[in-house]
Amino acid sequence: MNSFWTRALVTGAFTAVLGTPVGGAFAASALAADDLSPQTRADLDQSMRGEALANASYRLYAEQARQEGLPAVADLFERTADVELGEHFKEEADLAGLVGTTRDNLSAAIAGEHYEAETMYPTFAERAEAAGDTEAATRFAHNAKDEADHARAFEEARNQLP
Repeated sequence: MNSFWTRALVTGAFTAVLGTPVGGAFAASALAADDLSPQTRADLDQSMRGEALANASYRLYAEQARQEGLPAVADLFERTADVELGEHFKEEADLAGLVGTTRDNLSAAIAGEHYEAETMYPTFAERAEAAGDTEAATRFAHNAKDEADHARAFEEARNQLP
């Protein structure tokens, strides 16, 4: 693993979902990513978060539009979501070096899932519970368990690699 990849894992590869700036949060391995300035890496991280959120949001919006009997609006949301992910996010991810070898990708996934299962979601659950937001606390606790399952599945897959 190159130093950039190691740095991304150590800083919590998936903390970008929190909206906090994390240097190199999405970068997985590519040497080109090491050649980018810290500001450009931060800008790529922020733009990829935005593109990924737009993609997911637009897919949910399309589902809602279909339920309301508005297939043309749903199609618009889906076409736009496809561009956000398949063009914008992909090109930025390529530039940032998001995708490495399968072993590196599994390691990134494991690190991210462990962070979410052991730190992020338990912290969120505690905060929500303390604030009296029991439904959110329950959801966060449930998600922590799911993320731990994901980490185990990725670890098993990595262990089976040649």
